[in-house]
Amino acid sequence: MKHIKALTAILLSAALMTGCELIYPESSDSENTFSSESSSEITSSSSESTNDISTVISSTNNKPEPPEIKPVEYPETELKLSSEMEEILDLFGKFGAFNREYLIFDNIDKVASGEGGFRDENDLYYGKVTNASITTYSALIETLNSMLTDKCIEETSEHILDYFRTNENDELFLRSFGAGGYLGSDYIHINSIGYPDDETILLDMSTVGEKENWGVENDLIDDFKITLKRTDGDLRIDEIDGHPYLDFACLNNVVYNNVYMVTDNAPEFVKQAREESGWQRPLTETEQIFKLLEEQSDSSTPSESNEKYNRLYLDSIEYPDDNTILITVTSFDTNDNAVNAAATLIRTEDGLRISDCDSKIIDYFGYYDEIFFGDTPQ
Repeated sequence: MKHIKALTAILLSAALMTGCELIYPESSDSENTFSSESSSEITSSSSESTNDISTVISSTNNKPEPPEIKPVEYPETELKLSSEMEEILDLFGKFGAFNREYLIFDNIDKVASGEGGFRDENDLYYGKVTNASITTYSALIETLNSMLTDKCIEETSEHILDYFRTNENDELFLRSFGAGGYLGSDYIHINSIGYPDDETILLDMSTVGEKENWGVENDLIDDFKITLKRTDGDLRIDEIDGHPYLDFACLNNVVYNNVYMVTDNAPEFVKQAREESGWQRPLTETEQIFKLLEEQSDSSTPSESNEKYNRLYLDSIEYPDDNTILITVTSFDTNDNAVNAAATLIRTEDGLRISDCDSKIIDYFGYYDEIFFGDTPQ
């Protein structure tokens, strides 16, 4: 710092000396001499300027530290899904991870090398896939077969399979393409689940972009349907109707009956980058509700009831209006009698707050570490 101050003072003095003609144009001998008054003013000016710059340098070097990023605290109560819903989310997660790794514009340069590529007869460029979990064409087909039926692979080939090429060495090449433009979405909503037959699950779905997040007057809703088939014991996507660009697969929040469920649809390089940066997934609204009830349990005196309970079930999360949330749960006592409990939460400027609740629901969230959703109580 001392060297910086000294250098600054020298530069300021030199600048003042070279500019003396402009400062005192009426002085006949201004090129060679200064009056004592002028000299004093310049010295004072130089000192003040030096102090000013020193202050700037000092303040620059003493910038306040950025605010500490607090780690996300997830609720201790884990949401346990039915085996079927777990299977559906796992399938969506794998399909989403595949799309995010290979079919998102921003990631092309990450997975395909600039060397070893080629242009086809239509002058479309294909880069060699080198930095990805799948690097051979046979592995690509195996991966697609694990997620999609033959019918779906054929019907979606324009948006999936046609982006890839191979050669006699089974190497994988990915076509370069431009960025698409569409309004954003926040989550996938399952509107209904149907069962046309024992091997088929029909999902009526929507992508939803909440109006407050995208600066529009109404929520952005794009409806589509997905047909799932059970083939060789595994669930696969058989048909996608109404959403050809498949961008829905990259959304990691799935909402069903107002319950938020998270899909693990990040490719490996994203997971690694998140781990290195310390990124943590933000809480879903369902997790915020659980956490708030847990915190209330921590601060409350346990009820005087001596009843003991087994499993806890999430019955419903309802929205009587835009600012009110009603959650109801069921547990069973030792005599298998169903015991219901509820809590009402409201939205405030400071987040969710409990406005009314049964004491039992507070006991439940202080006692259970699992809550089941989608399973029928036995």
